[in-house]
Formats: sequence, structure tokens, C-alpha cells
Amino acid sequence: DKDIDDMYRVHVYHFIKISQYFLNQLIQSPNGRIIVISSIWGETGASFETIYSTMKAAQIGFVKALSEEVALTPLTVNAIAPGIVEGRMTNELDEADIRAVLDTIPQQRLVHVEEVAHACRYLISPYAKSVTGTVQRINGGWYR
Repeated sequence: DKDIDDMYRVHVYHFIKISQYFLNQLIQSPNGRIIVISSIWGETGASFETIYSTMKAAQIGFVKALSEEVALTPLTVNAIAPGIVEGRMTNELDEADIRAVLDTIPQQRLVHVEEVAHACRYLISPYAKSVTGTVQRINGGWYR
């Protein structure tokens, strides 16, 4: 129960509370943006990742609903849903496990953190004023 509550607080509750806290300020800004880093599992679900998938799906639901509520304002609200990102967690996997994952990804590679950062940079730019309520999928074509 504590693990579930901790995950809820980190991925959902605090995201909602931070958004509420800054909402009026963001609505009044000509370039207000809310971007959450969600996960491919928030859209597809993952076996043995039920709670994590649930929390990430809640983020995506919040993004879609809030973007509708603030649609007549300059504020945009979006999610980024990466696949498996190269980094500390993947560095802990052995070669066979990495190969097994790569075999399921059409591009045969992991996502680089810079790709996620670039998507964030685009979403905060003036060129993304009409991009709202979306889930930006950065996953090498990995749809399960």
C-alpha cells in the first residue's frame, strides 16, 4: 500500500497540485506551458508494471482534460511518452536483456535522453502554440 501511495503522490498527486498552483499564472502568460514526461506504458500498459502504467495513464488523462479546460487561453498542456530511454536503468541490464528489448523495437535502438529534451524544447517554443492535449510518442516505432 505504501508503494502504491508513494507512486501516486509522485506521478499524479504532485503533478496535479503543481499544475493547480501555477495555473492562473500560466494562463495569464502568452507562452504558458505544462509538459509532463509520461511513458509508453501510460498508453499501452505493461505486464508487471500495472501500478506504474496506471499512474502514467492518469497523467495522460489529466493532460487531455486540462488542455480542453484551458483551450481558450494561451496555455498548452502536453505529455511526452518515451519508450525505453538509454541511461542508468538500461546500463544495469545485461547484454541479452538489452538485445531482447531491441529486437522488439522497429528502429533497433533505445531512445536518447536528448531526443526527449528536444521534444520539450519544441513544446515550449512559440511554434507549438496550437499543440495542446497531445501525447508526443518518442519510442522508435515501438507500439505494443
